Amino acid sequence: MQHLTLWHYRRALRAPLPLHTRQQSLVLPVRDGLLLEWRDGARHHWTEIAPLPLFSRESLANAQAVVLGLARSTPINDYNQLAEQLRDPARDLPVSVQYGIEAGLAWLVQANEPPGSESFSPSLCGLALAGSTKTSPYRVVKQKIDGVDFNRDCRGLIAAVAQLAPGQRLRIDCNGSWSLAQAIAALSPLASARIDYVEEPLRTMDLDQCQALHRATGLSLALDESLRAAHGDFVGTGLAQLTTGRLRACGISALVIKPMLTGFIATEALIQFCARCNVQAVLSSAFESSVALNHYWQLAQQHQLSAAQGLDTAHFFADSQTASLGTPNVPAGLTHVADLF
Repeated sequence: MQHLTLWHYRRALRAPLPLHTRQQSLVLPVRDGLLLEWRDGARHHWTEIAPLPLFSRESLANAQAVVLGLARSTPINDYNQLAEQLRDPARDLPVSVQYGIEAGLAWLVQANEPPGSESFSPSLCGLALAGSTKTSPYRVVKQKIDGVDFNRDCRGLIAAVAQLAPGQRLRIDCNGSWSLAQAIAALSPLASARIDYVEEPLRTMDLDQCQALHRATGLSLALDESLRAAHGDFVGTGLAQLTTGRLRACGISALVIKPMLTGFIATEALIQFCARCNVQAVLSSAFESSVALNHYWQLAQQHQLSAAQGLDTAHFFADSQTASLGTPNVPAGLTHVADLF
């Protein structure tokens, strides 16, 4: 027998989490999400639906309503019927819902395949905390800027580079904060040998501006929000048509892929694009539970992604446990929402 159950979780963060987009800021005290519990005979699996405030177009309430509506609007009694509904072009499902359902359906297929090698262990990227003297143990660390005070951001980046241990490299996440002139001014003083890449530095992330910034600084760039924008040079067919040479000329060395904001099938397509174009694929958490984090880890393992992955976020939660990535760990205190079938 096949059963699909919807659960809700709420987890407090160790400290309120500041989130920034190009237009808005938010401080997040708790993280809410939904879990889908999949049962197929003796087999058992979990997937996650957790839109991230400010970054997801849908709210958690909207995602939950869509899942309940999907199960109740037409008779769905098993996973094959659910897959048929997902393929219906008339159903424009929120991306987080797509991810949760697509990942579960993929598990059903993979569960019938021979197990692959698990010898590859992806590396992780740590977080460099501004003003902290604590050294991260990771080979690659990430520094976020808030984009509020330009001079303070510049000083913070110089300090973050100076704080790196021998052999460490820094990723800089800018959330589209700067004009081209500001980005050149902020990044030119930094030693390029210590910078892994600069993620979304420009308010206008197009081919011409990226190329100008790369030429001026010599630094590698990474795409994140630009991959999910409503329009632009790096969205959909625009990205798919770019050649390896064009990407290299723009300094684009990595795609930062957030599966919860992208969808499982679209994430797979972006990973394959990276492999074709010799670009790093970096799977990145949106502060989900370990259900999603472990799935991202398995994707990185399956595709043998060599870049340091952005999955070191479990410690942000007050109830974080010591289990390492690769070990399923369902959050405590789940609230039952509905038995979907």
